[in-house]
Amino acid sequence: PGARCIDTLRPFDVMVSFPVDYHGSLKAMRVTLTQTGKNCPLTINLDDYHSMAEISHAVAEGMTPVISYWKSGEMLWMDGTGADGQGPCAAD
Repeated sequence: PGARCIDTLRPFDVMVSFPVDYHGSLKAMRVTLTQTGKNCPLTINLDDYHSMAEISHAVAEGMTPVISYWKSGEMLWMDGTGADGQGPCAAD
């Protein structure tokens, strides 16, 4: 709230794009946040994700991508080590 580029207490715009290569395969996922009256858009470009080909295939099969932009210090229930200890994150 009250940040210099995006004040989350006020409305802001989210633009998501899914650029593809010349074969039609997904090559990135790009999210840009902008806000009226602010001249510093925030952009994240996910172009080195190791499973991009898998996502591209799922989208081609009809999956609808959903982007959620939020934060929590209590995410281990979703991406923690899990009961088998093999999950990706040991700490939030």
